[in-house]
Amino acid sequence: MDKNKILIFKVCMAALWANENMARQERDYVNNLIERLSKTESDKNSLRKIGMHDVNLKMLESEIKELSSKDKENIFEECFEIITSDKVLDPLDIRFLKSLKEICEIKKSYYRSKIKEAHSYKHVKIKRNIKRFIFIVLAVYLIIQIPYCIYSKKRIKHSAGENSSGKIINIQMLSDAELKSRKKLSAKNVYKKVCASVVTVYVKENDKKISQGTGSIIGKDENDYYILTNKHVVLAKKTKAKRPYNYEIQLYTNARFDAKLDFYSRKYDLAILRVKIPDEYVKIITISPKEFQNVGDRVYSLGTPVGMTNTFTEGIISALRDKHIQTDATIFFGNSGGPLINEYGELIGIVTLSYIFKDYSFAIYADKVNELLEERKRLKMKQ
Repeated sequence: MDKNKILIFKVCMAALWANENMARQERDYVNNLIERLSKTESDKNSLRKIGMHDVNLKMLESEIKELSSKDKENIFEECFEIITSDKVLDPLDIRFLKSLKEICEIKKSYYRSKIKEAHSYKHVKIKRNIKRFIFIVLAVYLIIQIPYCIYSKKRIKHSAGENSSGKIINIQMLSDAELKSRKKLSAKNVYKKVCASVVTVYVKENDKKISQGTGSIIGKDENDYYILTNKHVVLAKKTKAKRPYNYEIQLYTNARFDAKLDFYSRKYDLAILRVKIPDEYVKIITISPKEFQNVGDRVYSLGTPVGMTNTFTEGIISALRDKHIQTDATIFFGNSGGPLINEYGELIGIVTLSYIFKDYSFAIYADKVNELLEERKRLKMKQ
């Protein structure tokens, strides 16, 4: 693969990892970048093998310095185009591009003309002589907002679109009797067992999709099924959309149903949606407690990474941390809220955090759902 393209990839990844929040917003950024720079499957694999230790801008400086002036300009132009076309620029992006400009020895006049072409730059361009004024305005605004924020906390149910049914959710927790009789399944049979219990969660403002995640069907009452997912999925904190949101879930059969936000935890990254679905379409997943999990056990993840529904990956339990299961199963943006499943087809964790270019991700222990339901019950009693 062309060395300059590899260098472009590394520089763009350095920009991506300069801002953690930006990286999490751009759910399909990495895949788009690989597709853009690769011509063959071999090229794609070469880029996927590049680790975080290879994408520090300071470490790349010496590689760029050795290039000719023309190659430096090409590197800057390609990286600038990719960075400005795939995401909204923020001050950290501008600082990164300025550093890249210095390394590539780009003229100031040319750099300024390129910045003006990036329309989103107008949101971060702040002249030094008005910074103090802006700071004062923001301080006054925050002082005014304090009473409103206090009031908003009291009305958090309405602002987040939360509307708990208050009904008892019947979940399936693994019993001692089932523990003795269960049998390990092949990966193929694990998928067959759980696919009807896993859904893709779409978060919408009006009819526009603003984010997505994954969820597991954990129980039901006499009318509705309940879906366990992440709080950060249903509240869509990384978007600029205004609440309340609308929710839609998609089954593995591609059938779609409107859902409602029933409850989200004030303590954990967990939330519950409720939805009316015909019984023959879905299956409630069995929850396996923390005490039955062991380091080295085979585990599986089923979800919707970067929009690819029903993606099934495998790994092992790398560690059992105090609050999370650590795993090397491949997990990416879109898997959030989805299940981590054991070899018996049982829910052992709810995916909550993953890292690009690293072979570890984290899931909340599935039996935390008991605390979640208790929290839901207490909040309903206070209303």
